Amino acid sequence: MKTIKLLLLLGITGLTLSCNNDDDNSPVDNSFYDSWSLVKVSGGFAGTNEEFEPGTIVWHFNENGTVTVTNNNTDEEANDYFESGNYSFQFMVT
Repeated sequence: MKTIKLLLLLGITGLTLSCNNDDDNSPVDNSFYDSWSLVKVSGGFAGTNEEFEPGTIVWHFNENGTVTVTNNNTDEEANDYFESGNYSFQFMVT
């Protein structure tokens, strides 16, 4: 009888310890939410290969799920893909 009670206690303890609330954990650390310069675009079906000076195209990632793009590229031929503006983004953890 003591063995059954001990096994039951260990089982309940194991289940309790294995459950935790990890909903508050962000998939990235806070250093991600900052300004980033786009310096190279390459690949894709078209074989794009563009390079930009740091600061020409700046993406600022905000904690509210938006990215603010400031695009100062004046070369109309270059594939930089995003005009200046605000865009939504999300992290997908697999």
